[in-house]
Amino acid sequence: MDTETTGLDYKVHDIVTLAMLIEIDGEIADSLELRIQPINWDDISEEALKVNGFTREQLKTFDPPKVAHAKLIKFLSRYVNRYNRADKYQPAGYNVGFDVGFLGEFLKK
Repeated sequence: MDTETTGLDYKVHDIVTLAMLIEIDGEIADSLELRIQPINWDDISEEALKVNGFTREQLKTFDPPKVAHAKLIKFLSRYVNRYNRADKYQPAGYNVGFDVGFLGEFLKK
């Protein structure tokens, strides 16, 4: 999993891209890349825009958060039964704690 965001604080900033691979038994089973409009347009860090390479105008063309949320849930539901406590994903990635924090906050928002 990897994210691009509008800043470094998951409580204030938002995900603008979310990329995921589903790996099952060492094989890539599926992938997803979402481009998501920020929920909070007032706290977009200019430094974050330099890092992720997006402009505010480009962000306006991304999926609204509710659309992206629906796509994410549909994707994740293909491989895990969310009603089965024993059937879960294990997140992985570089500095994955950062990405998990943003993903959790996105799902709450």
